Amino acid sequence: MKNRNFKRNIFGNLPTQKMAQKALPILVSHAQKDDIIIMRDLAKEIAPDLIQFNFTMRHVLAWIHTTLYELERSDDWNYGEIPGITAMVLDSFETPTKWMDKETRVDPNTPLPWEGYETDHILPVFEYPHWGKVMDFLFGN
Repeated sequence: MKNRNFKRNIFGNLPTQKMAQKALPILVSHAQKDDIIIMRDLAKEIAPDLIQFNFTMRHVLAWIHTTLYELERSDDWNYGEIPGITAMVLDSFETPTKWMDKETRVDPNTPLPWEGYETDHILPVFEYPHWGKVMDFLFGN
């Protein structure tokens, strides 16, 4: 999955932007360890008091998409296409989020089998060698 440009990036003062600022380093850490993360667990880490997290997390992940989309297109970025890290956020083991399932369907009536989803969308995240550079560019680490 390629990163897309949504309404906002992670840099701002909206609650969902602040949550996205917390979520991206967690996702990068998981990507570097070749480890998926369950949406409920990510929500607990970035907003432990959040009760209804699906709607909120949709925005958090969209702002991450936009941030990586913008970084990849900046004049200073020389590290290739950044995979859509949000693909590794799953509803449950071997079950993509509903949004990712919808986005990755080749046929609107047939979900992509887990093996295809894993190969096409999660493995590129795990294989991307420049997550450290992403963090340096975005957070100055």
